[in-house]
Amino acid sequence: MTINPSSEYDDEIKIDLGKYIETLVRQWQWIAACALGLGILVAAVSLLINLASPSYRAVALVASARTVSNVNFGSAITSQSETDLAAAATAGAQYLYDRKARLQSFVSLVQNGAVAEQVLEELGPKLNNKKGEPTTAAELLRMVSADLVPETDTIQISVTYGDPVIAAEIANAWGQAYVQRINELYGGSSSGTSYLATEAQTTQAKTDYEKAQAALDDFIAHNKIDEYTRQIEEIKVVVISLRGARSTATSTIINERVGADQQVIVDLYKNQAANQLLALQQDQEARRQLITAYMTALNQGRQAVFNQQAQDRLARLDKAYSDSRQVGLFLDNAVSMRAAVNAGGDAAARSNALALTLLKTQIYAAFPGTNTLQIQNLPETLGSTIGTVNAAGMVADLNALISTLKTRQTELNDLIATLSSEIQKGEDFKFLDNSLESSGALAQTIQDRYPELFEMGDLSALSLTVVEKGNPLATEALQRSQALLELKGLEDLVNFSVAGTPIEKTIEENEQKIRDLNALISSESSTQTVLTRTRDLAWQTYSALATKATEMSVAAQTTGIEVVFASPATPPDKKVIHSTVNAAVATGVGLLIGVIVAYAY
Repeated sequence: MTINPSSEYDDEIKIDLGKYIETLVRQWQWIAACALGLGILVAAVSLLINLASPSYRAVALVASARTVSNVNFGSAITSQSETDLAAAATAGAQYLYDRKARLQSFVSLVQNGAVAEQVLEELGPKLNNKKGEPTTAAELLRMVSADLVPETDTIQISVTYGDPVIAAEIANAWGQAYVQRINELYGGSSSGTSYLATEAQTTQAKTDYEKAQAALDDFIAHNKIDEYTRQIEEIKVVVISLRGARSTATSTIINERVGADQQVIVDLYKNQAANQLLALQQDQEARRQLITAYMTALNQGRQAVFNQQAQDRLARLDKAYSDSRQVGLFLDNAVSMRAAVNAGGDAAARSNALALTLLKTQIYAAFPGTNTLQIQNLPETLGSTIGTVNAAGMVADLNALISTLKTRQTELNDLIATLSSEIQKGEDFKFLDNSLESSGALAQTIQDRYPELFEMGDLSALSLTVVEKGNPLATEALQRSQALLELKGLEDLVNFSVAGTPIEKTIEENEQKIRDLNALISSESSTQTVLTRTRDLAWQTYSALATKATEMSVAAQTTGIEVVFASPATPPDKKVIHSTVNAAVATGVGLLIGVIVAYAY
């Protein structure tokens, strides 16, 4: 059954809605005036209040950076970072780490009474109100708010206060106290109840180790291992000496007997070889001596030819140097005489006439046969012509003489250079390239007779023929060699034994002493090994327990880190303005009042 509303009812509804809309449209000025008036009034009042009593907001940031320390002296002290914990949570270990829940807990614990009390103790009178009354923890909590920065793990702590500097101090003190509080709550560590028991076991293990070490030290101080070892070394020296003497005596007897037989055999073979080589050696030696004499004569002749050429060159060089020195002396005398004549004139010429004649005579005597150095105008009676000598004539004569001497000196220097070069380089020697064929009958004889050195003469053939037919020396040497290899005649020496002799008994007694001392050393070493092993085990036990006790002690004092004070607050330079929010709220309230007033009238 369907019930349809009547048309009259619809008209009534339409009439009522139209009335309301008409009222709102007609009275909109009053509605707007109420809303704007109240909003402006509240904004003005808020602004006046802010100007009269300004407030500032300081912000400090705290970051969540959890680390967990695992103390293990067996390896190292390792730290698990936030990344490690998050990875463990991703792998399914949610019981270790729930990031979102932990961050929400941190935010809710910012407004904490214990933190407020700690901040009040730290800042003290700085927080007194204008009347000088101390600020309570409840009042301080109303100044603090906290928010989680979106998409981060950073907590923002905001403090609103009338003084910007104090606002920053409150925010920083609150952040530090908050970090300390959170780390104490969430990052604490406990070593358990087994620390005291472990410490007691460590003390007992140390006592056991000290006893074991003392026992080992006492044994080492009184054991006789070194003494026994020294005795063994001394006895070994005696045994070695006795064995050496025994071996030396035996080997000496055998060696002397065998050596005598060996010497006989060696002499037999030596004599056989010497006799066999005698004819061959003498035949070859005679031929070698003859060829050697031919070669010696040929080589001596060649050497004599070369030596004569070399000596001749040296003699010529020596003669050239000697002549050069004489020419130099003559030249110096001639130059000096010319200078004297030029200076003294005719008188000097007459006084030097005899000296010039003597100088020319010396030059002629030194270089006989030369056509360039002639004695000119040598008078038969020197005294009759000295008075006619003048300076001009003598100077001309001296100039000619000096020129001739200089020419001769140049020739001698060239000769010296040529001879020196030939001697140093070994050039222009004659008969150096003569071959053996062109050296004459002696060289030809050497060529013809040299092949005879490699021929078998009658004497050489005699040596080989006699040996091939056999001889008593070879037969005797072979028989004695066979007997020596079979040790015939040495049976009594080879089978000789020293068993039961005094020296052998002494050796056996000393060897038994060595075995007894080795047994004592083995016993002492075994005891030392046991004591050392006991000491080492005691040390390992003590070391392990001490390490464990230290781990537990450090673990009891080590706390993890949940949050860190990331960014301290700085004094704000802008005031907190609340007029906008208050004006918006007042405008809404005024709008509602305006609607009510419009419908009432």
